[in-house]
Amino acid sequence: ITPLISKSECYCLNECHDATHENLFIGDDRLALKSDADEQLLIHITFNETVKVSGLKFTAFNTANLDLQTAPKYIKVFVNRPSMGFSDAEDVEPTEEFELTEEEISNEKGIEKVRVGEGSR
Repeated sequence: ITPLISKSECYCLNECHDATHENLFIGDDRLALKSDADEQLLIHITFNETVKVSGLKFTAFNTANLDLQTAPKYIKVFVNRPSMGFSDAEDVEPTEEFELTEEEISNEKGIEKVRVGEGSR
């Protein structure tokens, strides 16, 4: 699915300048996406065409030094929402919502969540 991502139209709110969303598309598990402010990130991924997403995979960065207090626990997925801010993410019903357990967060192989559906943004 990576070739269908319009990388120039993707962005992330609250990302750290040295651990940006661009690391997600490189394919190196040692590279991470981190927040520069608090525990919230808002990642916007745009596709070149309509795609059917059959799953999402979350992998913790540096599991040997993982702080479960700051690791992401709540994931909200919004489909076909061309522009969103943090207030929108609180006010709009997500397409899917996941709560990751401590076991899932610390799993070195990552955790796959399914049930997202079709979308272009």
